[in-house]
Amino acid sequence: MNLLFKYAKKFEEKKGQEHIIVGVLGMPNVGKSSVINVLKNKPICNTGSTPFITRGLQEVRLNSKVNIIDSPGLMLMKTDDATGTQIIRSSVQVEDLADPVS
Repeated sequence: MNLLFKYAKKFEEKKGQEHIIVGVLGMPNVGKSSVINVLKNKPICNTGSTPFITRGLQEVRLNSKVNIIDSPGLMLMKTDDATGTQIIRSSVQVEDLADPVS
């Protein structure tokens, strides 16, 4: 954390920018929003045990020098990806699947 603040201070000195913006990217349901909540020391971003809680970009001011952007989960899939693989990757809600019995 101190490294991030030091970088922001150096960035301000060299570029004249008041603050830096850091984006948090990753797969769905890995804890991006939870990490931001821990860094902020309070629940700012919505979290949950199911994927796709975060629906859009959310900018959070960490301090006067650093802003963090919480992003929805990113999925890189091939077009021929099977539904089973999508389920394993948490890119499909189980509730949205058709019942195989019916």
